[in-house]
Amino acid sequence: MKISDYEKIKIERPGREIKIDSSLIGNPNVSVKIGTTDNKNCPTTVYLVIGFWVDIKNKERKKTIPNFDEYISKEYSKEIKKIKKVHLQNILLQSQIFPFYYENTFTHDFPENINYNDKKSFTTIELTLHTANCDRHIALNSPMALKNHPSCELYNELLLVAKQMCNTDLLKGKLEFKIYKTKK
Repeated sequence: MKISDYEKIKIERPGREIKIDSSLIGNPNVSVKIGTTDNKNCPTTVYLVIGFWVDIKNKERKKTIPNFDEYISKEYSKEIKKIKKVHLQNILLQSQIFPFYYENTFTHDFPENINYNDKKSFTTIELTLHTANCDRHIALNSPMALKNHPSCELYNELLLVAKQMCNTDLLKGKLEFKIYKTKK
């Protein structure tokens, strides 16, 4: 059985994960990683993970709003969902590097009650993007690699998406939530 050139490209090397310095994204209050579990020389999907701690700015509102814990958690969830639906939509719909907008996956994870015990809560946001390498013609003729280098267009496009996400009002702490890189 002969392995095609495309299959050789696909299985040649393992994935890669790159931690992004906060100076590159303009937000020192979050941690960002980009990577792929695919072949780093021709990934069909890449991921971007943002992690941070969140607290509520005005906890005194708890006295004036019935079911405050449920209310504030729902507001927080709405703001996170806006990141993809509002803040990333134009960039991703126009992207030549990530041309499969509707196949991309956006997930987030945080405690059901972000005001639990009046402590900070940890949040992760993950965006999985399908690259132009999904097109067999591109993968064979001019595959895009994921390298930690300014000349790498896949890396640069991921940085652009990360900057857009990290500079939303929510992640900059401009709304009713404070954002921190660490628990303390």
